[in-house]
Amino acid sequence: MARVILKMETILKKQNRLISAFTLIELLVVIAIIAILMAILLPALQSARERGRTAKCLSNIKQMGIALKMYTNQYDDYYPDYDLPGAPDKTGWFRHLDKYHDNRKFFECPSAKIQEFTKYGLAYGYNYPGLGDWYANPPIKIREGMIKDPSNTIAVADSDEDQIWDSVIKAREWPPYDMYHISKRHMKGSNILFADGNGRLHEHDFIMNMPWNNPPFYPGATRPTKESWWDIW
Repeated sequence: MARVILKMETILKKQNRLISAFTLIELLVVIAIIAILMAILLPALQSARERGRTAKCLSNIKQMGIALKMYTNQYDDYYPDYDLPGAPDKTGWFRHLDKYHDNRKFFECPSAKIQEFTKYGLAYGYNYPGLGDWYANPPIKIREGMIKDPSNTIAVADSDEDQIWDSVIKAREWPPYDMYHISKRHMKGSNILFADGNGRLHEHDFIMNMPWNNPPFYPGATRPTKESWWDIW
């Protein structure tokens, strides 16, 4: 019995030594190291997550390019209008493409906060009136062959989610009509579909410095000034 008690006392002493081996300062140091590692890793994880969302958005843009090409092939090379005449008020250019795809999910940007299939909440904006304004007087109807530089002419881009005609984007106008901006939600850049069907991610400075890229044929419309440029918000 005495031997058993002696063994128990020895075990308890060893446990006490192990417990006393970790002081409060040491525990605080361990916690601080864990916090530092988390601070280093979290931005990297968030960045990787956003890269994934950006890639999905770019895939969406390219799908729109395919549908848009199918539309122009069917309608004598004319681009659709930014609106759908005769439809309910809360519709937009994306309705023109409905019959060329079976999934509206590619109109939903995974990084956008607003995901509505309306003129005022769509995640992607159509280049109005660069690709046509059928409501203008006289109407502006643009065909593919009228665009001088399709590889640098914006067709669709991320819209700024301000719920003011988010379904359209437009080159920046002279004051006070400064609206219809492109978003910079993808790591301070925007996914853009160009008129040649190519989709690319571009950063803020590229879009800010883009010249006005409207087609040369602009019946009845006022030519933009040299101060007009693409803007991004």
